[in-house]
Amino acid sequence: MSKLLDQVRDEMRTRHYSFRTEQTYLHWIKQFIVFHDKQHPSLLGSEHIAKFLTYLAVERTVAASTQPSTRCITLPLSAGAPHRTLKTGKRRASKETSAPSCGLHA
Repeated sequence: MSKLLDQVRDEMRTRHYSFRTEQTYLHWIKQFIVFHDKQHPSLLGSEHIAKFLTYLAVERTVAASTQPSTRCITLPLSAGAPHRTLKTGKRRASKETSAPSCGLHA
């Protein structure tokens, strides 16, 4: 796993990602690998990503605002194809919408 993470880290630095973004992305990539019993991400496809993101949204109740950063798990899958997009069909949490409660409206 270390070699893969080094490659991902190098790719993020090439793309000039911030250090904090790098740390966050590496965290989610590690979580993804562990979730799938330490299988190499190149062996996993979009259905595995969908399963992981659904798990985060439903069972771990990860906030909707956090979920876009979990998309970084596609980075190891897109090595050599930086513009590759994966259709995941995942279930996402939705942001709660509520009316402001300031006491001025009846």
